[in-house]
Amino acid sequence: MEIINGYNSNNRIEYYDRFSINLSLYNMGNMERIPTMREYNGHRSWNAWNVALWLSNEYNLYQEIVDRVRKNGLTKAVNMMYRDIGGYKTPDGAIYNKLSIRLAIEGLEIEDD
Repeated sequence: MEIINGYNSNNRIEYYDRFSINLSLYNMGNMERIPTMREYNGHRSWNAWNVALWLSNEYNLYQEIVDRVRKNGLTKAVNMMYRDIGGYKTPDGAIYNKLSIRLAIEGLEIEDD
């Protein structure tokens, strides 16, 4: 996309601070904020952080994950959890997708028996 007079071909403008970090992206037609992907609390996104938070703090889910990882290994445990909860949302509205489930389980650092 070529930027002409501060606007790109999609009629959007990007604002940068003095360190060239994207602060926000706006649709110039109605000045509505368009969300951008960025790291959140050390996770790749808010969704990944929220899923990790729920999987590590909800005791029954955590115990189920630990059991599945120990019995079946990481990849199979991720697939099993995705089959059970994939597409559902956390109480905060984050979607349990396969990547966020995998990242959350990897972050738990479950030790083999």
